[in-house]
Amino acid sequence: MNICLNKYKYNYMLMSEKDIVDRIKALKIYGSTKGVSRTAIRRTLGGTFTTKQLNTRLQRMVKKKDI
Repeated sequence: MNICLNKYKYNYMLMSEKDIVDRIKALKIYGSTKGVSRTAIRRTLGGTFTTKQLNTRLQRMVKKKDI
């Protein structure tokens, strides 16, 4: 996985959930210990999407115990 998260802009909606999880995990390592802000996640994922889309997708991933 590419640690330089903002180097490339990906379209969030086209990314696989595994890619998103990898990026969020990398953010957690380099970010705060308490977790990651939605803004940071949004910046990392690139692309344009609404907060509702982000929340829905994150909730689904949390249910699956990915994050």
